[in-house]
Amino acid sequence: IGGGLGAEGRRIRRERVFRSGELSRLTDDDLATLRRLGVRFIADLRSAKECDLLKSRLPDAEVHVHRADITMDVRIDGRHIMDHILDDPTPEGTARAVALSFGPTADFCGPALKLLVERLVHEDAPLLFHCTNGRDRTGVIAAMLLYLLGASREAIVTDFMLTNERIDVEIVVKNSILALNKAFGREVSREFVESVTLVKPFYIDTMFAFFAEKYGSPEGYLSHFDIDAALTGALRERLLER
Repeated sequence: IGGGLGAEGRRIRRERVFRSGELSRLTDDDLATLRRLGVRFIADLRSAKECDLLKSRLPDAEVHVHRADITMDVRIDGRHIMDHILDDPTPEGTARAVALSFGPTADFCGPALKLLVERLVHEDAPLLFHCTNGRDRTGVIAAMLLYLLGASREAIVTDFMLTNERIDVEIVVKNSILALNKAFGREVSREFVESVTLVKPFYIDTMFAFFAEKYGSPEGYLSHFDIDAALTGALRERLLER
């Protein structure tokens, strides 16, 4: 997620932080790339059920894997996200429901975000974090890491929208059908999955609106998970070029 501008116009270092989809299909060349990059820590943000469905292929024993076990059971105002979608299953209604899910998802991701920040501050080695499709949970984590580094909202959204260029839609649809059926205990249609595969810019805007409503500000959200100014400053010293 490096290369852009952060606080004080300092550029974010490259090849320090990587986001990805699930790792079950890594080739030998992919594993060699991870070794070349020096990745020593992988945060798997998927739920336990998702991990069982698609088992990661990992480089070797020298890579530590943290399993965050972040649920897909997202509820908005006490109701399951699928119920909100069924209220208005049009593409526009589905997108609105998915956008609203980004706030609760950020809450689920808070502990993992804190862990990753501490790891980046205290360990001088690249790390990778991933969920199933490299989109929602990873999108939240990447957005907040960029925010902590002082990136502009426009830059955060631009990075998020790269998701649509990098994902393999057919694989994402297949993975999503498996994971959603398992997580929700109900059959989901291919048409529904296709409608939520590509991300929208306003997903990030909706997440920040959630922070303002629930925590008063993004800083309030970060403070709730014990990410304070000192930790933010230390992260910037590690990941911003001088």
